[in-house]
Amino acid sequence: MARCVLLIVYNGQHLHTTRISSILPQKSRVSFFSQTSTQVHCHQTIATIASSHIGALKKAFTMNETSDTISVRYNALLQDAAAFFDETTSHNQNVVWVFDWLKQRLIYASPAYEHVWGRPLEKLYGRHEEWRESIHPDDRDRAEAAFLAIAASRQSASHEYRILRPDGTVRWIVDRGFAIRDADGNVLRIIGMAEDISERRQAELEMQRRQKFLESVLYHAPDAIVTLDDRHHVIDWNPAAEKMFGYDRNETVGRDLDDLVTRPDVVEEANTCTRDVIAGKVLQPFETVRYHKDGHPIQVIAAGSPIYVENELRGVVALYTDITVLKKAEAALKESEARFRTVYRTIPDPVAIIRVSDSCCVDINDAFASHTGYSRQEIIGTTAGEIGLWHHAEQRQQMLAALTAHGAVSNLEAEFKTRDGRVRTGLVSAKVFALEQVPHALVITRDISHLKAAAQERKKLEAQLRHAQKMEAIGTLAGGIAHDFNNLLMGIQGRNSLMLTDTTGDHPHYEHLQGIQAYIRSAVDLTRQLLGFARGGKYEVRPLDLNHLVADSARMFGRTHKEIRIQTAFDPGLRAVEVDPGQIEQVLLNLYVNAWQAMPAGGDLYLKTANVSLSPDDTRPADLTPGDYVKVAVTDTGSGMDAATRDRIFEPFFTTREMGRGTGLGLASVFGILRNHAGQITVYSEKGRGTTFNIYLPASEKSALQTKAAADDIRPGKETILLVDDEKMILEVGQKLLEKLGYRVKTAGSGKDAIERYHREQDAIDLVILDMVMPTMGGGQTYDALKTMDPDIRVLLSSGYSLNGQASDILQRGCRGFIQKPFDLGTLSRKLRSILDD
Repeated sequence: MARCVLLIVYNGQHLHTTRISSILPQKSRVSFFSQTSTQVHCHQTIATIASSHIGALKKAFTMNETSDTISVRYNALLQDAAAFFDETTSHNQNVVWVFDWLKQRLIYASPAYEHVWGRPLEKLYGRHEEWRESIHPDDRDRAEAAFLAIAASRQSASHEYRILRPDGTVRWIVDRGFAIRDADGNVLRIIGMAEDISERRQAELEMQRRQKFLESVLYHAPDAIVTLDDRHHVIDWNPAAEKMFGYDRNETVGRDLDDLVTRPDVVEEANTCTRDVIAGKVLQPFETVRYHKDGHPIQVIAAGSPIYVENELRGVVALYTDITVLKKAEAALKESEARFRTVYRTIPDPVAIIRVSDSCCVDINDAFASHTGYSRQEIIGTTAGEIGLWHHAEQRQQMLAALTAHGAVSNLEAEFKTRDGRVRTGLVSAKVFALEQVPHALVITRDISHLKAAAQERKKLEAQLRHAQKMEAIGTLAGGIAHDFNNLLMGIQGRNSLMLTDTTGDHPHYEHLQGIQAYIRSAVDLTRQLLGFARGGKYEVRPLDLNHLVADSARMFGRTHKEIRIQTAFDPGLRAVEVDPGQIEQVLLNLYVNAWQAMPAGGDLYLKTANVSLSPDDTRPADLTPGDYVKVAVTDTGSGMDAATRDRIFEPFFTTREMGRGTGLGLASVFGILRNHAGQITVYSEKGRGTTFNIYLPASEKSALQTKAAADDIRPGKETILLVDDEKMILEVGQKLLEKLGYRVKTAGSGKDAIERYHREQDAIDLVILDMVMPTMGGGQTYDALKTMDPDIRVLLSSGYSLNGQASDILQRGCRGFIQKPFDLGTLSRKLRSILDD
């Protein structure tokens, strides 16, 4: 059977066939080879390739030539084919090889082997293991397995492996081969071509590296990066996008991006962007809103760009930067700046910003303008020195020097002059800072003018407190002395009264007894002064009209001081005051006497009354309650007082008169009596310009009572009296006085004795005279016990003290009356009858 012989050449990409224009019987094909054994094997291989594929090719032609002619033609053609093969393989950079499967040895390798492998062909032909040993150890087993797989397959196959060149370099090889089989399908030879793909492999590795790098950039980028196809459907969705929008990548691929991250409020804007970028426009970064999977908005900077491959639009890349935190920070910063501006403008302390280089003011707050009286326009652009704001220029220089040397000033006390000329005191603090790269100073001034005034006032109040504490201590001492002295006077007064009742005017001792009585009254006046100074209480409080009291006391004083001209100005609508008339009369007489002593050659005494209302500022220094008061002003035209005298005028025992001419208790008792009446007294005086005393007493809502003339008759009685006192002397004298008046007398030396005796003899006792101050059980406790036994009991409270707080409390609990020691027979008799006859 005739076959068409073809030359088949593989250049690494395509099989090329060359038709041999002769038809030979198969048995005579190889009888004309005269080449070397290797070449013969190659040519046989070529012939075999052609004959083995003849069934797949279309029969080219059929010729009827003689055998000799055909043999010659075939031999020539075969030689041409061999020459063509040699020419082709010698210039091919790939290594063509042929392996005899039956003999299991390599029978041909093209010259390119030496260039690619770097090894001589002779070693390869002489030793088949040369090929295996040249393969990288990590690839040998795999390469051998691939070679054996070619023999087992009826199709061509390729595999890649690395070789080690003698110079130590590594090359990548792709080996392609196929098996040549006989008519029975047995493998005769394996033909292959080895191509050095090191450069391509390196390029592929570089491409893979770059691909991995780009993928790493994509998947590690902090911004959301989304790749889309030309229909705006998601192709890829990086982890940052997953985190930003809440969608897993698998949820997004193939879906329209706008359906995922937009909502109705931004869908129109998003659609416009989509149309623009698909049309080939690059979207420059812009701020917008996109939405999370859960629906919450995300502030983003969005950008987009079309993706072109070989000038053809293949898709879009979209980038999103989450600026939600940044926007919140910007909002917080704006809010902070607004708060700072508000604080800066509204802070109550004056604040200014000055340029350090020239001290020029660049800004001020509202408080600076209000405190100084200058407007912003007048201040900004000038210096404090130019407008004369600093009262002392050296203080300004001190601040500027500290700023230059240390960059800060803290609590520098300085004085400033306002626009209207007032001088204010402030604490200046300043610190240098950079404003637009230029050193400026923030200057804050705290106005402490009120604090300075308050400090001075505090010092004054502290002095007043010390004075009050000293007065309180002296008053306590004076009160105790007055109490004990009154008890002594009680004994003297009582015995003198008893003797006077039994003595007629012609008795030789009558005059002496009357003198003793006068001395006792003087001593009682002195103890009243002491008790008044000690604020020892009031004797008998009732609402009265001060106009009458002032007029009566002035008339009485004027009778004995003709050289003093008394001028009065009374308010006809003067409100009543609740006072002890005797004590207030004592106050007035002391002031009259003080005025008379200041006018030894005579002068004018002005007396004025008025209704006034005192504010908290008026009453705070004296610790009084604000409200309505009655004022009495006593003014003289005398010598006046200097400041030192004025500060001490109400101190006890202080006097400007020579030794022995004054007790120093007059004005002190005035002060004490008025304070005990919840009032106050102030003084205004200048040396050589006279003095004015202002008395303030709380106004009363009650109507003034008419003053009754004091009675001096003696009123006897026959009732039984229980006399209670811890002083034996008082019990003896008191009993004699009561018996002289006709009363039956029972005595008790303590509160406990009084309770026990009253319990035994309650029905026989008509009235109890009870001492207020006793040891162990005082008058108040004793009274309460007696009141418990007999709610209707009649008790007359007696004390060497005046009617103070404790005595007043007892009277309010039902005690019938109060009598102060020392008392004479007539006073005692009238007090008893007023209670017993009620």
